[in-house]
Amino acid sequence: MAALLRRLSLRTSSSTSPKVVVTTCRKAADVLMATTTTASPKSIENMEKSLDNLHILLFEAPYSPKGGAETHKSSSSTSSTNGATQTNTNTNDTPTTTNPITTTLVTLIVSEEIDLFLSVVLIIKHLNFEHRKLVAILFNHFYRSEESFRNYVVSKIPLLDFIFSGYSPEQRDVCINLHSIVHNCIKKDKRIAEWFLNSRHLPLMFSNYCMSGDFEVQSKAFTIFSTTLKLYPKTTANFIKKNPNEFFDAYNTTLKQGNYVVQVQFLKLLGELLVVRKFRKIMAIYVNRKENLMPIMKLLRAKSNNIQFEAFHVFKIFVANPNKEERVEYVFKSNVQKLIKFMNKFLNDKCTEDEDLYDERNTVIETLKEMEMEKTKEENKNQEQEETKEGVKSVLPLPLPLPLPLPLP
Repeated sequence: MAALLRRLSLRTSSSTSPKVVVTTCRKAADVLMATTTTASPKSIENMEKSLDNLHILLFEAPYSPKGGAETHKSSSSTSSTNGATQTNTNTNDTPTTTNPITTTLVTLIVSEEIDLFLSVVLIIKHLNFEHRKLVAILFNHFYRSEESFRNYVVSKIPLLDFIFSGYSPEQRDVCINLHSIVHNCIKKDKRIAEWFLNSRHLPLMFSNYCMSGDFEVQSKAFTIFSTTLKLYPKTTANFIKKNPNEFFDAYNTTLKQGNYVVQVQFLKLLGELLVVRKFRKIMAIYVNRKENLMPIMKLLRAKSNNIQFEAFHVFKIFVANPNKEERVEYVFKSNVQKLIKFMNKFLNDKCTEDEDLYDERNTVIETLKEMEMEKTKEENKNQEQEETKEGVKSVLPLPLPLPLPLPLP
């Protein structure tokens, strides 16, 4: 560590020592945080210069907007003279080793007196496009490399709340940068996923973020939503189990009100989740509720074949359920003949090309026909019972007339 710091001090001025760089960066961020209207060019320049120095100290190379975080060729491998191992700075790869300077910087960054990244992220909108990218690069590097930094992030609720608000209209300009941070956090730490599921941002995913008219924002928000549910099925299932009606009511509202893209995305995700083994109990809860069946039946008649296709993969789970709840069973039996007729023509063109869909559709039709037979048997049985009651009434003996009273003597 000492050898590395000495070498860095030769490459840079004394003002770029770890503590000075981090402290200067925090002070520059504080100046921008105090800005209520337009930040001064000088304060923005100081903040960006501080970030550049932090990058130089960490990677030993200036930040290149074209190439992102770059390192000199000489620093990409272990130096035989100082024994310091360099960390891979590719933002898509998890480093195999930790750069010693990373540990030193993180120790300073997460200290109570500096607490750097809460301030840096909060002022990200003041930076130019390239330095917004740099904030995300630095954040993600520290997050992947150091457990102490992950613990720091988990403990900072205002920080989590801010980065997840990146999908709101107010944060449109920094959405792509905050999304990079959120996505990295979700994939790396289950605790972030748990926090998200219990935060105010989950309802906003349904009502706002995933319903955004901005396609880029909408698609990135849905990526976070689907990644959380699919990457942590057990955690998600435990959460939904506590609030099934609230969760699925919000889900159904999104299916009803969403545009084409939203409906396809949410139907596909739902169909995938319900067949996951860890979601078995959630599936049983979902398919035994009439309020969940009705939107799916409506989407089966959508104009888009893709929406119909995804809705079918959810509908078939309702049909296959052997222990249907009374109200769900009533809906099926009341519409069974119409459903059979509808399914016989359902996605005919697609069925000729997709053998699996053809077989699944036939299975659904056969199951519906079995329901129709059961319904017919029940109706016949009820009719026989009514006729039996009527027959019993018709053969009952007439009551004997009362004897006339005897005349008085």
